[in-house]
Amino acid sequence: MRRLAFALVLLVPGCDDDAPAVTIRDQAATVAEAACAGAFACDCGNAFTADYADETSCVEGITELLVDRALDDVGLSFNGECADRVAAALSTYACETVDAATSSEALFAAADQLRECRLFYGTAGAGDSCQRLDGGLGDSCDIAHFCADGTCVAAGEGAFEDPCESDADCQQAYRCDTADDMQTRCLAQPVAGEPCSMSGDCGAGAYCNSAATCIALPAAGQACAASPSQNGLICAPGSACANGVCNAGAASGEPCGVTCAAGLTCEGGFCVTADAAVCVYEVDAV
Repeated sequence: MRRLAFALVLLVPGCDDDAPAVTIRDQAATVAEAACAGAFACDCGNAFTADYADETSCVEGITELLVDRALDDVGLSFNGECADRVAAALSTYACETVDAATSSEALFAAADQLRECRLFYGTAGAGDSCQRLDGGLGDSCDIAHFCADGTCVAAGEGAFEDPCESDADCQQAYRCDTADDMQTRCLAQPVAGEPCSMSGDCGAGAYCNSAATCIALPAAGQACAASPSQNGLICAPGSACANGVCNAGAASGEPCGVTCAAGLTCEGGFCVTADAAVCVYEVDAV
């Protein structure tokens, strides 16, 4: 179970009483290093790169901002246990776009980590209205919930391979299933070609058909999926369903129409190259 509060200094688990302490600054630096590395590697035009001359100064600056927020009374608490998971998720994204997370198991799981394991959390409970921090590093819900469409909903506790009793014990990217050790654990969703039990049970880029088998989302020119994937898609990213058929999205520079091709986004009515997912982590996130 996650802890409800954090002190300024947290001890590293282990048997060695002389083990070095992990501070809020250490945890903040872990996230800052991942965020700044991504921003500079992917040439993000956001505050991470605009406000700092190089990656080193970015890490120093973002670390200070995180520490200041963690220690200031701004109505949110700091959850340092999520630092490693948030940093790993940001690193997993590399320079992929947000669209890529809908069809990549690794990116979908990373997105789930960023949503459910937040650096900052509030006090709002189940069903309460909520607000997310810009950049997605936290929201006003309590530690057991996260903000979805303006309302606090329960967050699954189970990370990959954690023990579980039902799917509700696991984060969205996983389901409760029997592992190789014959224990029920939070495991990856089934992929295309593997059996499934319900709509939305399949991993990223696939849906569960009437034969209880995960099938890859249909591409342009194919009939739309009869049931949505776990992230709501009925066509592969970069295409959209119209009159029962998946239609290809518009190319770069073309009017957006029903959607844009994979890797593009609609701005000013035209499809343009989408930013890397790591680029959405603006300085306002901290």
